[in-house]
Amino acid sequence: MGSAIVQGLHMFFAIFWFGGTLFANFVVGPAAARSLPASQADFGAQIGIQADRVIRPVATLAIILGFLRGTVWGPIHSAGDVFNSSYGRWWFIALLLAIATFSWAELRTAPAARAIATVPDAERPAQIQRTIRDAMVELVGFAGILSMMVLMRFGI
Repeated sequence: MGSAIVQGLHMFFAIFWFGGTLFANFVVGPAAARSLPASQADFGAQIGIQADRVIRPVATLAIILGFLRGTVWGPIHSAGDVFNSSYGRWWFIALLLAIATFSWAELRTAPAARAIATVPDAERPAQIQRTIRDAMVELVGFAGILSMMVLMRFGI
């Protein structure tokens, strides 16, 4: 029973994190880029505040629950299980990719998004484009994570 709950919550938070990133990249970013500069500043500030409030804990919970799903409620109980099984290797790579994707978001994308509100109006469109490019790197991370999930499932 505990395993199913952890798995379900892990999937919920991971889908929320991934979906939020997709929405930001393909809806929010382009809409902000087409807005008037004065609107962009306030909009960027509000998006940054809300993203920090929501996405940061959601992503953190997805990673923690993925770790617990593989260890406490999964087949990984030692370093040997990580490196001597296909599931363990793919799980470990997925964990590293998730941490790297989260770190990229915290160190690059979030600061770039927050800067939208503070840069001069003339620089704001370029800052929005930088933020969108930084966020696209997160999608590469998600593609890798999703690939690892498939490989874990089929034990390849």
